[in-house]
Amino acid sequence: MSYRVGLVGTGGIARAHGNACQQIEEAELVAIYDVSQEQLDKFGEEFGVAARYGDLDEMLTKEALDIVVICTWGCFHAEVGIQLCNSGQVKAVLCEKPFTQTAAQAEALVAASKESGVLVA
Repeated sequence: MSYRVGLVGTGGIARAHGNACQQIEEAELVAIYDVSQEQLDKFGEEFGVAARYGDLDEMLTKEALDIVVICTWGCFHAEVGIQLCNSGQVKAVLCEKPFTQTAAQAEALVAASKESGVLVA
């Protein structure tokens, strides 16, 4: 079985996840999202990812993703994580540290995870 992986954010830590996907036979990096087209193109070329999105909703709609890794700045983790959980389009979310910026954001993300049945780690 192979897991279809998407990345939200294509900065420094995303490279570690891109490398991991290349090394793990069961993981296939199939889609990336970033607000910067330049970063998307650079990362996409480096890791051989053709599906590049500047709109997260579009990526979630068009790609059948099993796992999405949040690789954005920490201040966006809760917002993105809740959006991913509420989308109904993913099975699991891996969030880079920090999990969120506040306890209230953490509670909201955990609640979204429980309500949607999406595993958040």
